[in-house]
Amino acid sequence: FRTNWIPNYELNNEKAFLYHRFLNQFIPSISVNHASPALTPGETFVPYASGSSSGSSAVREIFFACGALTLALDNPDSYSDLASKYYSKAMTLVKDEISKTENITEDWLFVAVQTLCLLDRALGFGANRCTKHLLAASNIIKERLKSKYVTAMNSYVTSSLEITKVEKTLFDSFMFNYTISLYFCDFSDLIQLPSPFTFFDECRSYINAALIIDPSCPSWTNNPVMGSAVGCFECFAKLFWILRMMNPKISMMKLSKIQTENLLRKVKYQMDSTEKSIESFRIQLNQIKYMFGSKKIYEFWEGNLSISTVLFHAVQ
Repeated sequence: FRTNWIPNYELNNEKAFLYHRFLNQFIPSISVNHASPALTPGETFVPYASGSSSGSSAVREIFFACGALTLALDNPDSYSDLASKYYSKAMTLVKDEISKTENITEDWLFVAVQTLCLLDRALGFGANRCTKHLLAASNIIKERLKSKYVTAMNSYVTSSLEITKVEKTLFDSFMFNYTISLYFCDFSDLIQLPSPFTFFDECRSYINAALIIDPSCPSWTNNPVMGSAVGCFECFAKLFWILRMMNPKISMMKLSKIQTENLLRKVKYQMDSTEKSIESFRIQLNQIKYMFGSKKIYEFWEGNLSISTVLFHAVQ
């Protein structure tokens, strides 16, 4: 294995092997076929391993840990200890860097916490460990949005915020994992996560950002994880949150009947909007096929749209 995989960083043989596994095993496992190539993890996550900053060092160790994980999953007896070693080192480095940094909105940290979330899920640590990373990611998102609004106001441009490809990919990954965690995490973690009824509205700039404009591709390829199902996931997140907040074991936090009915009305409105979006996506896909002809990737787009239809019926 080449020891010069990463620009400006010399790898020993073991780390070169782990990085090779990260690129060729882990990255494909978290990538989806419907997404625009410019918004895939390989294009947005990987570049943060290069560089000489301490943040880059932390990201590299996470990537090595991901590579070690793929080995441990294939051969637990031979590589479990190696995976544990690199995971522990990565967590220590990230914690050290967070304690030293004054800017919690840096790209490397956003990449780090989202990759750790994916790594913990793959390791089978469950929703609670993943939720800790999601909480950190939600704080990063909020702070980045505040900074963007300040910049926009100072520039007298408030109609839209500038969203980068890295942010779009990371936010889409966050939204997917956040929705799942709302259902499975402990209640002590649930109440620390932001309510989807406020959080999604605050993050609408991320959700609606269309960074890749290509008439031969459907618009939902701008959602690199959820694709055409982004509206379904928002509905699920809100329903999961309501369901958890109706738990009779909860005292002060429990939703009243009136509060629940009001929130369900909002979800119903969201569902109506999502149904219309899926219908328009279907028309859009048929038009693309008619104008540009069927191609291999069309099957992936069709598959993603079919999944969205199934998810929508599940929400109903």
